[in-house]
Amino acid sequence: MDDKALVSEIIKGNQKAFRALYDKYAQMVFTTAIGFVKDTGFAQDIMQEVFVDVLSSIKKFKGESKLSTWLYRIAINKSLNYLRDNRNYLTLIKSSTSNDSYSVLTESRTEEQASPLKKIEHEEMAKVLHSAINNLPEKQRIAFVLCKYNDMSYTEIAETMQLSVSSVESLLFRARKGLQKSLVKFYKNI
Repeated sequence: MDDKALVSEIIKGNQKAFRALYDKYAQMVFTTAIGFVKDTGFAQDIMQEVFVDVLSSIKKFKGESKLSTWLYRIAINKSLNYLRDNRNYLTLIKSSTSNDSYSVLTESRTEEQASPLKKIEHEEMAKVLHSAINNLPEKQRIAFVLCKYNDMSYTEIAETMQLSVSSVESLLFRARKGLQKSLVKFYKNI
């Protein structure tokens, strides 16, 4: 069933159509959320909130953009709101979390990284990278997360963020420069 048909069926109250929509887009929404909150539990909460919102507001979807673009926007807004509302709590959690919270960037491990020292170094690098990403200006962070965590093209990011492709290119360029500067500063201080 294509997205138009899914939306139409969901509006009619078809629960199987909603389940099909969920199955089709849950991973995309989760990946977007984890790109911002860096914690699987928080990302799952956000994912659930996104689909609750979708169910309650599907009648407002006009079809002017792709359904996936609409879902990305909801996921981004929910993630940013979650970060704003839970800033102090997230800081406390991140300072005391296990490596599970950072598994998104640390999931590909080689045999060399299997030693405890390498594992600790890799986790520390992931924490530094997450911190640098979180310190990017909001639009740069959104563009970076959509590009790197969701493998979206510049055109797709532009559509999702309602910007021109050249604006997205500029945001990503500045985001990379900002991350580079943050990471160089960190590693110089080691």
